Amino acid sequence: MNYLYVLVFVGLWFLFFHLLELKNIMTQIRLKPRNNYQDFVNYIALGRLSQNVPSYYFYSLVVEKLIIFKQKFGIDVKSSLREIRVAAMKDSQMRKKTKEELSGLFFQYLLMAAFTWVFLINTQLTLNISFSLVKISLLLIWQVVGIVMAIVGNKIAFHSCFACFNTYFKALYIFRSLLNISRPISEVLLESNISQLRDHKALYFIKKRTQLLVTHIKTYGSLSPEEFDQLVIELWDVYDIQHRRYKSYLTVLKFVLLFIFVFPSFLFGIFLSLNELVI
Repeated sequence: MNYLYVLVFVGLWFLFFHLLELKNIMTQIRLKPRNNYQDFVNYIALGRLSQNVPSYYFYSLVVEKLIIFKQKFGIDVKSSLREIRVAAMKDSQMRKKTKEELSGLFFQYLLMAAFTWVFLINTQLTLNISFSLVKISLLLIWQVVGIVMAIVGNKIAFHSCFACFNTYFKALYIFRSLLNISRPISEVLLESNISQLRDHKALYFIKKRTQLLVTHIKTYGSLSPEEFDQLVIELWDVYDIQHRRYKSYLTVLKFVLLFIFVFPSFLFGIFLSLNELVI
């Protein structure tokens, strides 16, 4: 009877695994039209600018705003679009690598979890022993908790690294573009929302420097364009650093899963087998 319970729980585990796969596939299908990297890059490369910008994360929001101001004020946005295109290409490569890292993390976890169940089934068949339903249930619950913790941990890490970048990029590009055509400072501040940048640990110095530059413009009425160009470059550098930090968070998450959920689950399986043999 207990053997049947094991099979039932193994079946439930693999059902859970396939549901996760289905969820990931549906998510990718749903996100693909909204974050199509190739369409976005081709759109900028062709130079046929309209407000129907292919969506690619926060980049499309920045481009949409630049196009609006180009049509309204005649701003030259070519250099900004070139920067965004190159950055989007780098970003796509980074996202691909981190996605592979994340997929590898979940695959390793599920593989080790499945190995634990194979070990239990093989032990039961070979030694003709049975396992307690309660203990088997605890093992399954612990493994499912590990998956949930991995998903939550990934979301927290991603939000921690990239929470405010969209508003910073949008504000700086709009501010710089309007400043280059000598729009009134009150209008520039209003359109860019640069005075309302949120706090973020990684962006502390960027925000501080932005505030100093804005104060300088308010006081003296002008600013060297190179100052803001350098600030935008530094923002991209911080964004790259945050990508590497996110990857390191995934590595830490992998070790947490291994040492808190995978290895204990396997050791618990061994304990169950030895306990049944002794009894």
